[in-house]
Order: sequence, then C-alpha cells, then structure tokens
Amino acid sequence: TVSAEWCGPCQAFAAEMAGITETVRKKYPNFTFYEFLYQDNYGDNPDSTVLKRWSKSYGMEGIPVVAPEDNTAAEVEWVDGTGYIPSSLVIAPDMTVIWSPMDHGDVSGVDDAVSIKGVIRDYEDSL
Repeated sequence: TVSAEWCGPCQAFAAEMAGITETVRKKYPNFTFYEFLYQDNYGDNPDSTVLKRWSKSYGMEGIPVVAPEDNTAAEVEWVDGTGYIPSSLVIAPDMTVIWSPMDHGDVSGVDDAVSIKGVIRDYEDSL
C-alpha cells in the first residue's frame, strides 16, 4: 500500500492491514505485504523513526514499512499516479503489476482481503 503519515484514510487502512494480511495469508501463505510510506506529517521523506512509529502504531509486525530515498522521484510519482492515497498495487512474483488503480481508475478497488484474493485468483486463472 502507498501511504503518507499525514493521510487520515491511510491511517484507517493501516489499522486494518494486520487483519487483511492474516486473512490473505491463510489462502496464499507466501503473499507478502509492504507498506510504502512516502511522506511524513510534513510532506518530507519519512526517516527510520517515522517508519518505526507507523509500524508500531498500526501493529504491522511482519509487514515491512519502507520509504523512498527521494519522494519526488519519477518512480514515486508513478506509484502514486492516481493522485489519491492510500493506493494499493498487487504485484506477481515475477514483479508484474497485476492490479493497480492506474489501470482501473479506482483507488479503493483493492482494499480488503476478499478483493486481494480475487485479484490473485484472476491472475492465477490467466496463467
């Protein structure tokens, strides 16, 4: 999930992340979640203190919380290309993006375990 520390909807989604992770991993044990926190409360790059606080505040044990080296880089702009956060990407083991809001025009389309499992199932069916 792409999030920012100052974002209320991001905080709400982060609070649900542990439960979503547990549900998805029951069916897909090797599925890995990452929290990509690209701005702190001031719009700057989050430092390790911010990342640790975010992880602890939302019970993200076992979910890596990472930040970009430069939150103004083109890659970060692409990841958050919808202009809305939180925003989720689902990426296959070969690093193919199998769901993104840029493709679907919907930032809330993958926001729970059922929808994540549906995207994975559709991807597996296409193989």
